[in-house]
Amino acid sequence: MSRPTKTRTYDLALRTSGAAGVLAGASASARLYHLVNAAPKHDAAVGELLLAALAYLGICLGSALVVLGRRINEQVTISPRWAERDPLSAIGIAETESSAVEMREESPIRAAQTAFVASFGHMS
Repeated sequence: MSRPTKTRTYDLALRTSGAAGVLAGASASARLYHLVNAAPKHDAAVGELLLAALAYLGICLGSALVVLGRRINEQVTISPRWAERDPLSAIGIAETESSAVEMREESPIRAAQTAFVASFGHMS
């Protein structure tokens, strides 16, 4: 059973959890400030790095939830230019050798990428 995502209660719950995330991130940021500026200067500890990550994620994700609310679940349309693109091509990995052959127009850069990736298959 799917939960309704268009209700006002759902929107309020998302925004409230986002505000809690921002509050947690701000609290972690304040604690981190006091730990870093403690009397003897020291290198970054694992706990301080984790607090920094928590502060960043809490503030970023929390603010997104506060701003968007239930609209965070909306589907967006992708332009036809990007809809047909292979997601692996963005990182230079071809799915199969035939997918590179089936391309309508192969650019010199794409040909170099395909050759580079194929060269790793013959190195074993």
